[in-house]
Amino acid sequence: ASNAVAVLRFDRHSGRNMRRKIPGWRYSALDSWPLTHARVSGLRDGNRRIAASLWQSCRDKALESRLKSTSGSEMSEKFETIAIADLMAQSGVGFGTSGARGLAEAMTDRVCYLYTVGFVQYLEKADLVHPGDAVALAGDFRPSSPRIMAAAAAAICDLGYQPVNCGHVPTPAVACYAIAEGIASLMVTGSHIPDDRNGIKFNRPDGEILKADEAGIREQLVCLERALFDENGRFCDAPALPAEDGTAYRRYVS
Repeated sequence: ASNAVAVLRFDRHSGRNMRRKIPGWRYSALDSWPLTHARVSGLRDGNRRIAASLWQSCRDKALESRLKSTSGSEMSEKFETIAIADLMAQSGVGFGTSGARGLAEAMTDRVCYLYTVGFVQYLEKADLVHPGDAVALAGDFRPSSPRIMAAAAAAICDLGYQPVNCGHVPTPAVACYAIAEGIASLMVTGSHIPDDRNGIKFNRPDGEILKADEAGIREQLVCLERALFDENGRFCDAPALPAEDGTAYRRYVS
C-alpha cells in the first residue's frame, strides 16, 4: 500500500476533510481542491509544513478507505502495479538522464502518466517535494506535445500537486523558472530527434536529474487504476491542460 499511496486518483472533494484553523490556509471555491502554489508559498514555514502534512494525510486516508473496501480479487481486477523499469521494457520508451524518449505513438497517455508518477513519487520519497507543491511543465510545438503535457499534468494533479502550465517555451525557460521557484519541472520535447518521436525531460527543484535520480525513478513501483485508460493506453476521460501561465516566458525574454 505504501507504493500505491502516491499513485491512485485522489478524490478532490476529500479536501474538505482538511479544513483546519491554520493562518493563511484557504480553499478554492470551485471544487474544494486546496491551495494554489502561491497560497502555499505565502504560508509561514511552520504552517506550510502542517498544510503539506494534512494534504498528504487526507490523500493517504482516501486511499486506505478504498483499499479496505476492495477484496483481493477485486484489487487485481481494478488495479495493476508496475515498476518503471518494466514500463521501459514493455513500452519501448527509453529512460535516462536526458529523460524519457520514444516514438510519439509509443508514448501513450498511460506511459506518460506513469513516467510522471514515478518521477514525482521518487522526489516525494526523497523529501524534495511535498503534496501541495507546484510542478511546472512546458512543451515544444510537436503535434504530440499537448497530449503528453495533459497526461503529465493529470498525473501531477492526481498526486496532490499543482501543475503549472508554462506553455510552449524553450527548455531553459521552464527549467530556469522552476529553479527560481524551488519547484520540480518537466519539459515535453524531442529536442533534435525526428518529429515522429517525442520525450519528457525531468528536473528536480535544484536542477536536472542525475544518474542516481535515474536509478531511483527506475525503482519506483506504481499502482494504477485500470479504468483510467483503454486498451490502447488512451485516457477514458481525457483531461484538459490547465490554463497557461505566462510567467516563465516573460522572465525568459525579459
